[in-house]
Amino acid sequence: MATNAPRVSDRYFIAFFASAKKQNSRIGITVSRKVGNAVTRNRIKRLAREFFRHHRNMLTRPLDVHLIAKREAAGSGGQTVFLSLENIFRRIESFKK
Repeated sequence: MATNAPRVSDRYFIAFFASAKKQNSRIGITVSRKVGNAVTRNRIKRLAREFFRHHRNMLTRPLDVHLIAKREAAGSGGQTVFLSLENIFRRIESFKK
């Protein structure tokens, strides 16, 4: 994804996105070691993948989304992560086309 791709962010995640070259939306997740240990990082990635699996229909057009977790995501519960991701995806969808 190009460095000049549009982005949205909140307290827990930064999301870059671009039009997909394929028919389906895809997600890429980055959680650096600064966020926490392996268990914490894998938990955040698991939650993000689960959210995307259930809510990919929020994106009306095929997009490639790259999520980057911030340190604050490590201490948050699953519901908080889901609400944050829902906010991110709504903002992506409302972004100027």
